[in-house]
Amino acid sequence: MAGELVRLTASELALVSVQTGLMRELVSVWQNFPSQWSAKLPGNQGNVREPFPCGDEASALVKEGRALLAEPATEYEIRIGLSVLCAGFKWPGSKVIPNRGAFIRQMCLHLADHRYPAAIIYGAVIVLPEQEDWFPSIKEVVDACNRIKREVWSAIRYLEASPDDQWVYAYHVEMGVCSKQVVARVLTQREYERKLRQSAVPYCRPYRGPD
Repeated sequence: MAGELVRLTASELALVSVQTGLMRELVSVWQNFPSQWSAKLPGNQGNVREPFPCGDEASALVKEGRALLAEPATEYEIRIGLSVLCAGFKWPGSKVIPNRGAFIRQMCLHLADHRYPAAIIYGAVIVLPEQEDWFPSIKEVVDACNRIKREVWSAIRYLEASPDDQWVYAYHVEMGVCSKQVVARVLTQREYERKLRQSAVPYCRPYRGPD
């Protein structure tokens, strides 16, 4: 039945742990931005710290992250995530949630409708018990998934940027020229433009009327 909790096996728990660890690492990259770089600001003697991770380590992290985000979670993967979530919380009384089974099934439908990758859901259900005491609402779970998804994609796009671009982004944020949110939008736009250039769709000359 859709939304029914599952009895997790050791291999499933290990998979959740691995994917959650990768999401945490990517989230950490974005949350620590721009502290990875100490731009050449007045008074710091021009010391520049290399971003972490970098080089082959960053490439591997980006490759693994993109692979985990490539497909939305299956119904069974959502049930795995919700089973982990249920194990980490105190449940409110029946006056708040009269029917736990129906509530979980409704949450499963919402997560499926948002088409989150499994790693995003796993990341959210591991983080939420560290922030809340009682079982979260559907909105709280969706908000957590959205935040992790946003930060993970920002980290991936940042790590894919050239070192010069990374330095420029960090410098502008540290100088107060723009916010991290603006940098995230720029990174998203650049990826969109890159995909357009790589598209196999042929360029069509705009119609300007009869010659």
